[in-house]
Amino acid sequence: SAAASSPGTLPSIDQVQQAATKSITDSPPFIHLSKTDSAPQLKIINSGGSTADSSAPSNINDRLTCKGGMRGYRMTRASHGAPPASGNYYYEVVILEPPSVKEIVNSLPPNVRISKKLQLEMQQALKMEEEQENQKAKEGDTQNEGEESKAAVDGTASPTTSRQNKGMEGTPSFGSHVRLGWSMRTGDLQAPVGYDKWSYGIRDINGSKIHCSKREDNWGGEEFGPGDVVGCAISMVPDSTMESTTVSSVNPRPSSPISQQQYQAQLQQPQPNQNHIRFFKNGYPMGEFIISKGKREGGAAFIIPDGVYYPAISLYMGASVKVNFGPHFIYQPRKLPTGLKFQPLSNLCKPPVSVEDAVAKISKERPCRKPEMHQKLVELVKVEAQLLEDAYQSHRAKHVMDVMEERKKRNLKTDDLENDEFSPKKMEE
Repeated sequence: SAAASSPGTLPSIDQVQQAATKSITDSPPFIHLSKTDSAPQLKIINSGGSTADSSAPSNINDRLTCKGGMRGYRMTRASHGAPPASGNYYYEVVILEPPSVKEIVNSLPPNVRISKKLQLEMQQALKMEEEQENQKAKEGDTQNEGEESKAAVDGTASPTTSRQNKGMEGTPSFGSHVRLGWSMRTGDLQAPVGYDKWSYGIRDINGSKIHCSKREDNWGGEEFGPGDVVGCAISMVPDSTMESTTVSSVNPRPSSPISQQQYQAQLQQPQPNQNHIRFFKNGYPMGEFIISKGKREGGAAFIIPDGVYYPAISLYMGASVKVNFGPHFIYQPRKLPTGLKFQPLSNLCKPPVSVEDAVAKISKERPCRKPEMHQKLVELVKVEAQLLEDAYQSHRAKHVMDVMEERKKRNLKTDDLENDEFSPKKMEE
C-alpha cells in the first residue's frame, strides 16, 4: 500500500494518487499479459486497439492484446498462473487479422538476413498477392472481399482460406503464425510455446500440438486463423502424479482390434490423478473422443506434471491476438468429458479490497497512534482503494461490452451479459 508505506512521514494525497496510478498502469488489478514476463519484441497493448497513455486508471492499458514483431517467434505469459491442485481453468484467444505480405516485407530491415528458402517463399507470396490485388482491381469484384471479412468475423475462416485470400496459396509456411497454450515461468520467452519442456502448445497450422519442439499432427487438432476463437483449458488435480508421463504408458494399446480414432481417444483420456491440458476451437473441443459406458471420454492434448502454469502466447511475423481470461467468454467450452467443468482463469485474481474494507482494516491495525495522523492515513487509504476499485470496475464493464460485441458479430446469445452487474443496463439502474 502506497498510503501506508511510511507511517512516520505520510505522503500527500497527490503523491499517493501518482504512486497508485503508476502501480495500476504497470500491473492492473486483474489478469493481464505480464509486462515483466514478455519478450521485449512483442507489443502488449490495450484491447481497444491503441496503446494507453492516459494516467487515469479508468483508461489504463488492459494489456489483453498482443502484436508480434516481424522476426521469429517470441512469447508472452499472463500475470497469474494455475498452481498445483487448484482445479480446472479456461481462457480463450481471438485470432486477429495479420498484416499483408507487402506489410511484412516493407517492415523488414534492409540488412535483414533470411534463408534462401524463406526468401523464395516471400517473393512467391508477394508476387501472388500483387497479382490477386491487380485482378480484383480490374474486375472491381468486392463480393469475395466481403465474404472474407464475414468469415473472419464469424469464425468460419481457416488459416488456409486466409492465406489463399491473401494470395499465399502454395506457400503456407510464409506469413504470420500463432502458437498458444500454457507455460511455466522457466519457459524460454525467445522461442515459441512448446519449444522446451516447460511449455505445451498448439499451432495454427493443422492444429498440431507441440512440446519439447516435438510436433504431433494427427491427434485430432484443427487449424485456426483470423476470426477463430481458440480455447485453452488446464486441469490441476489433487494428489497428481509428480512424474511426467505419457498417456500411452498408462493406456497401452489393447489386444482387441479397434479403430485408430478409438485408440487415440483412449490415449487422450487422463487418469483421475493426472493433470492435463485441452484445446478448443470456437467452443468445440479438439482431440478424439469416444462414448464408453455412457460416458464421454478423451480429448486431452497433454498429460503434465505438477507446477504453476501460465497462459502463454507466441507470435510470428506480426501476428496479433486478443486474450480473454473471463469471467465471460465468447464461446463457452462445450462437449466436455462427463463430469468435467472449467472455471474462468480470472477467478485466480481476486477483486481489489473495497474502500470500506480497506478503511476497516487500517482502523483495526492502527499503525498511527496519533489521532490526526491516523485520520490522514485513513484518507490516503481511501484514495488508493478508490483508484483500485475504479480501475477494476472499469475493466469489468469493458470486458462485458467486448464479449457482447464479439458475440453479436457471431450471432450468439448475450442474455447472461445483459444481466451482469457491470452491463450497461445494470450500471444505469
